[in-house]
Amino acid sequence: MSYTGSAISANPIAQQEIHLLNEGLSYHAVAAITGTRVATLKERNRLAYHVDIYAAFRKRIERDGIPNRLSVSDDFGHYFAGFFDGEGTIVLWHRCRKRPKPYPEYRLALQIVLRQDDLQVLEYIHDNIGGLIHLQKARQNSSTNPSAKWILENIKDLAEVAIPLFDKYRLHSKKRREYQIWRPLVVQRYLSTLGGETSRGGPLGIAFDNDFIAAADTVKALRKYTHRV
Repeated sequence: MSYTGSAISANPIAQQEIHLLNEGLSYHAVAAITGTRVATLKERNRLAYHVDIYAAFRKRIERDGIPNRLSVSDDFGHYFAGFFDGEGTIVLWHRCRKRPKPYPEYRLALQIVLRQDDLQVLEYIHDNIGGLIHLQKARQNSSTNPSAKWILENIKDLAEVAIPLFDKYRLHSKKRREYQIWRPLVVQRYLSTLGGETSRGGPLGIAFDNDFIAAADTVKALRKYTHRV
C-alpha cells in the first residue's frame, strides 16, 4: 500500500485501520481484525496515519472504563481478601535501569509466600485469578523451609482482575490503605502501556516518577510498627 494521502483515502483497509486506531485499539488488536502485520501497521501509522495511540487508548478507557475480567464466587472473593490481609504483600518497587540506556523501571504486583507444604492454597488462588507460582528450595545450612510464592504482576491482570476484586471484596488491615495508594498507580501504568500491550509504555513523565517514589515511601512508612502503650 502506498503511504500517500490519496492512496489512504481510497483504500478501505487503511480507512479501517485509522478508524480502529482512533477508537483506542492496540496495534495487535487492529492487526488481528484487518489481517495486517503489526510491524507494517506501526510503520503506516508512523509515516501516514499519525494516530496518537496512547491518547486514543486513554480516551477509550475514560469512555468505556477498564474491562472487568474478574470471575470468582463470593466465597472465593471474601476468602482471598481475608487471606491476603494476613499473608499477602502489595508490591510497589522502583529503580532506574542503566543499560542499554537509563530508563525507569516500575514494579507493581501482589504476592503471597508460604511454606511449600501449603502449596495447595496457592494453587487454589492461581486457579481462580491466575498469576504465577514459583517454588524455592531451602538454602543450604539454614533453618529455612522450602517455600512457594504466588505472584500476580501482569499489568493487564492487575487492572482488570485484581482491582475489581479488591474494590468488591475489601481489605481490612493496614493493607487497605496500601491498596488505596497502589491502585491509582496500577491504573496509570495500565493506561501508559495500552493495557499491557507495550513493555515500557509511553512517556510517563517526571510527574509519574515522582508520584511513584512518593507512594513507595508512604507505603514503607505505613509498614513501620508504631508501639502504642
